[in-house]
Amino acid sequence: MKLTLSKSILLFTLVVANFLSAQRIEWSPEYKGSRFGSTIFADKGKDFYTLTYNGSLLFSSTYLTRYDDFSKGETKKISYKVDGGTGSFNDMIVVDGKVVVFITDRKNGMYKLYYQIYNKKCIPETNPKLVIEYKSPKGFKRGDYFKIIQSKNKKYFVVEYAVPGNKTENDRYGYKIFDDSFEIIGEGEYESPYGSKESDITNRYISNTGDLFVGIKVYNTNSKGRVRDFSSLKKYIICFIKGDELEEMDLDFKKKTVTDLTFSSDDNRILTCTGLYGEDRVATKGAFYCQMDFRNKTIINEGFSEFKKDFITEGWSDRAKKRANKLEAKGKGTPQLTKYDFRDVHTTKDGAIIVAMEQYYVVVVTTTDSKGNTRTTYHYYYNDVIVYRVQENGTFDWIKKVSKRQHTINDGGYLSSIGGYFTDDAYVFYFNDHKKNYSTAGKFLTNLPYVYSMTSTRRNNCVARVEIDLENGNLVRDLYLSRKEAKVVAVPKFFVIDYVNNEMFMYFRISGFNKKEKFGLLSF
Repeated sequence: MKLTLSKSILLFTLVVANFLSAQRIEWSPEYKGSRFGSTIFADKGKDFYTLTYNGSLLFSSTYLTRYDDFSKGETKKISYKVDGGTGSFNDMIVVDGKVVVFITDRKNGMYKLYYQIYNKKCIPETNPKLVIEYKSPKGFKRGDYFKIIQSKNKKYFVVEYAVPGNKTENDRYGYKIFDDSFEIIGEGEYESPYGSKESDITNRYISNTGDLFVGIKVYNTNSKGRVRDFSSLKKYIICFIKGDELEEMDLDFKKKTVTDLTFSSDDNRILTCTGLYGEDRVATKGAFYCQMDFRNKTIINEGFSEFKKDFITEGWSDRAKKRANKLEAKGKGTPQLTKYDFRDVHTTKDGAIIVAMEQYYVVVVTTTDSKGNTRTTYHYYYNDVIVYRVQENGTFDWIKKVSKRQHTINDGGYLSSIGGYFTDDAYVFYFNDHKKNYSTAGKFLTNLPYVYSMTSTRRNNCVARVEIDLENGNLVRDLYLSRKEAKVVAVPKFFVIDYVNNEMFMYFRISGFNKKEKFGLLSF
């Protein structure tokens, strides 16, 4: 009885401590939400907009809502009317405090993209303005392709369209770059230097100075076409786009082949690339870093850090380690880190780069029963997070792995992944986790045989908080919020960072997929 009482007192203390720590969050009231959730667009403080979809997956309407001091205003349906016809919703961004909605339309064989500005009452204050139009290729039956990309400082955005090539022509791309006054500062149309059968444009990036870059993977091909894996990857090239021209640079590191990358840049137009590289038959050997000067077409600095076996298998179960060791002993491959997506890139005051990556993949399983009924199941995996720091000269200071397991079915990984922010001293991120990974004092247990997979149940769901010191890589992982006590479940994918005001909007559902929602504002 004494043991039970002691545990109860300790648990109560933990709940109070977690509640107090979460007081940094300013909570909104509960609101009726949408089945598909709300996308947040920050304005300032507790003033913001949300974008929601109502209806079915195939036939839905888009709605805009303004919140002032967390008080919900009127919800207005976004208009799709353009030039006497009705278009389709494409995207929405906020430019200099103004909501900008993009609408696409197709008429008489022409693909068109319009933008329209909405005021704080969620009513259009301008008529739709044509941004780009192009003629649909003969026999082309697919939908339009328009992509909106905004710079990290929100001072520039680019509107891009694509026209697929035929047997004799490569794909063409057109673009217009706007500043935050909606003035065009650059435009053009260019042809991909490689055909679609032998290449993929995998990266598009607009810098804080309005420069446009793309990354292209080039593959070796055979008589049957292309094999999309590391064995056929020929090279990775970076292109700086100006007018109708592409300035091309190869990422040539001799025997090391770049497999995935992300961009960052400074105000001096020095482009930083960092990501993963492979070597020999190993698709993911480690992380790389380089700085590129496109004016002189030279690589200024470069660096590499190989992932050691202990780092790769950190957080693996004993069973998984034994299986990997047996395969290695038989010459069937060494342990590797695969299928990582970039989540965030940050440049520190001293010019170093901090990169966060998350393992993400989807497994599709199709089964057929004895009656011939076929069922397809989608498994979504969001696992370990890797964070590393590279100095400006290419020296890797540290690499850290945060072990986590998130596996859901047929939901798009709605409650999975991470949401976080950078300060001058730390990288902080949050994700849904399992209470069994923590002590009664809320500390992460490092002696577990394996990490428990995330759960969304009211009893065991919690939000984990990880803080990594940017200088030395020291890491602290704690239980931040309990669903049972807070009566909400976090949706980290929908967290929004506002670096102008040093705030993060946090999005919560009251009970998984019901239609009640709640917002939190965290200052940092």
